[in-house]
Amino acid sequence: MLSRLFNRGDRRIAATLYASAVERARQPVFYRHFAVADTIDGRFDMVTLQVILLLNRFKGLSDKRLARLSQNVFDSMFMDMDRTLRELGVGDQGVPHRVKKMAQAFYGRLSAYDGALAAADDGPLGEALIRNLYRGAEVEPGLVRQLAAHVRQVAALYAATPVETFLAGTLPAAPALQETA
Repeated sequence: MLSRLFNRGDRRIAATLYASAVERARQPVFYRHFAVADTIDGRFDMVTLQVILLLNRFKGLSDKRLARLSQNVFDSMFMDMDRTLRELGVGDQGVPHRVKKMAQAFYGRLSAYDGALAAADDGPLGEALIRNLYRGAEVEPGLVRQLAAHVRQVAALYAATPVETFLAGTLPAAPALQETA
């Protein structure tokens, strides 16, 4: 009985973290200034990036609470994707297929961003952003550099934040992004 109570609390914390990541992904600056496509796919890619930055923080840590939290954040994301597809009118038969494709895309991006964040310079990160966030569209290189720098800032902020903060269901305040002319 206690394990169910703790699991419910873990899921609630994960859902809160996921909702915070979604809120960050919805910032208009990403779509207006950084030219991320304001489409279902563009928003999925932006949410994916934000969730990956969060999960990247827990990578390599042996704390079982963080493993559970990571899994629960992932589960929250894909329960949300399932719900969203149904709200968009995708039929019961098509939802599992589309969620599976989204999960595959997520894992591909997870691998790409993890490798790019481990690189010493922003070149691989910029390439990963162009390939995954921009889906290969032509983007002004200065914007990609700015966004890559922001992504690195968020990753560094998360790395410097005590895990207890995340376990409490809180994301640290991200660096502000300004739209410039």
